[in-house]
Amino acid sequence: MTTLLQPSWLCDKRVRSVFADRERIFGLGISSIMNLSINQGGHRLVTMNLFREAGYYSDEDVPTAKVQGALLRPVLLASARK
Repeated sequence: MTTLLQPSWLCDKRVRSVFADRERIFGLGISSIMNLSINQGGHRLVTMNLFREAGYYSDEDVPTAKVQGALLRPVLLASARK
């Protein structure tokens, strides 16, 4: 069984509480982050973090994120086999 992505996004308040390097992140103008777990066979391969300005990500971005994750998965699996 394969689970493709489980997206979540973090608002400014959560970014501040989750990331230790938050001052550096905010210094770059980043305060909207979408996290995408790319899984295979019940195991997480990677978490892809997408960073943008405040309020950028919403539910409308999930389909595009799933496509990005689907394109990335074969590369991750091939890399893991090496």
